[in-house]
Amino acid sequence: MQNALRRYSTRVYESATIAQRIKRSPSIISKLKRMPTFNLSQIQDIGGCRAVVRDINEVRRVHEEIRSSDIRHNLKAIVDHIDRPKRSGYRSLHLVYRYFSDKNTDYNGLLIELQIRSRIQHAWATAVEAAGLVYNCDFKAGMGDKSWLRFFALASSVLALKENTPRIPYTPRSDSELVRRTVALERKLSAFNALSHYNEAFRLVNSSANHGKGYYVLEFNRLESSLLLSWYGEKDIEDATNHYMESERRFYLNGYGETVLVASKSLASLQRAYPNYFLDTKLFVSKLREALA
Repeated sequence: MQNALRRYSTRVYESATIAQRIKRSPSIISKLKRMPTFNLSQIQDIGGCRAVVRDINEVRRVHEEIRSSDIRHNLKAIVDHIDRPKRSGYRSLHLVYRYFSDKNTDYNGLLIELQIRSRIQHAWATAVEAAGLVYNCDFKAGMGDKSWLRFFALASSVLALKENTPRIPYTPRSDSELVRRTVALERKLSAFNALSHYNEAFRLVNSSANHGKGYYVLEFNRLESSLLLSWYGEKDIEDATNHYMESERRFYLNGYGETVLVASKSLASLQRAYPNYFLDTKLFVSKLREALA
């Protein structure tokens, strides 16, 4: 699925950022607790692949490339969070597939989600996740400090206007009022200053000299403001998975960090796909400042 997404995305934009990840165990557990009538089999993004392209135009063109392709997996749903953004401010286009293969039938019937985002949408989403890492809050799920949650919703509306797409529900309909409230809340929180300084105290620790195509285990330690990065080759998925599971178990018990297992073609591509784990919010701050000017 990642190969297919890469193929169709790079037809539209040669330098599209592509990555894949398995949903973190605590995120799965949290979702099931929030939605008690939900079954595990109904979670559509346990497996996820993501493409980040330059703008809305390219998001739509990648979607058209995939829609008109001969992909054999069964399209279960199109969830358009760009035309119908979430109340939190989340915006992205999701294609949910039910996996099918007549050669490797082990995964048949499982759901996988393809996400297609613009750079601006990606910058917003990863800034929310970076803030969540620092403050130990699941801002993505609408939990945590109400002022920060409101700031991110307003900011997303401002960025949506910049992209000529629908604004976020329950944000001001007047452009001037939207800007006024966003600026006021940014000043109250010193949001730009806080977001910009996350990265200054951040420490990256490499456990491997290799950073090519393969699997990366990222272990974010909140107490030390550090990221331990471990690389595994394409054939070492079992070792990478065992490392990830042990790290996930440790963080779940002590609560002072997060870990994720992702696939990427290079360290540079990884940093573009997951800037939140590197506490990098520069693009979000830059784009929002520009939109508010």
